[in-house]
Amino acid sequence: MSTKKILSAITTLAVVVMMVAPIAPVGAATADELAKSIADATALLNSLNQQLGTMQSGATVTPVVSGSACAGITFSRNLTIGSKGNDVKCLQTILNKSADTQVAASGVGSYGNETTYFGGLTKIAVVKYQ
Repeated sequence: MSTKKILSAITTLAVVVMMVAPIAPVGAATADELAKSIADATALLNSLNQQLGTMQSGATVTPVVSGSACAGITFSRNLTIGSKGNDVKCLQTILNKSADTQVAASGVGSYGNETTYFGGLTKIAVVKYQ
């Protein structure tokens, strides 16, 4: 598999993982809550494995993100420096959901100011995410 496809697969899988709510601390959970958390994690893992298989076969993947920036978006190409499109804006929106991977703290590329251009700041955010 090419480096670009691996990057695309990792980015998509990471997006899905970011959307999952954190599991409660072990000390605060009952046995039933832990069993449910394990079942939820297993279901997520199965879903991610299925998406990875889809990506390895060359098919497209639709991000599981609510909001207008990602409405109707599928990641069907490798995004690199210079890429332009609504899929780039969706990626930036996803990256901006965490302060650790935000494209920019303010101005162009920041939360609410995402763009359709994949530039250096987007690349840095993707690398941080990985």
